[in-house]
Amino acid sequence: MHNISAISRCSTAYRQPILAPLGIKPMHASYLVCICKNPGITQDQLSRRLFLDKSSVARQISFLEENGFVERQVSSSDRRVMHIHPTTKALDIL
Repeated sequence: MHNISAISRCSTAYRQPILAPLGIKPMHASYLVCICKNPGITQDQLSRRLFLDKSSVARQISFLEENGFVERQVSSSDRRVMHIHPTTKALDIL
């Protein structure tokens, strides 16, 4: 576990200066990669895929939406479900 934690910290330290000029933090990179590779993914699916709780995903998606990286669209079959789509800005970063 110690080695996994060390690798995670090193990864964050490496990505931080690269992503800062783009207006995102290292934690957002995994969200953007997953959303760009799976346009229309739901918040629930994203939560399961990234092994994160739903409230954390909702908070980070709100940040990404406010900053123009993603758009949420209500599902036509179930108004409680939100589909997340990358914007051109997110696709350019990827």
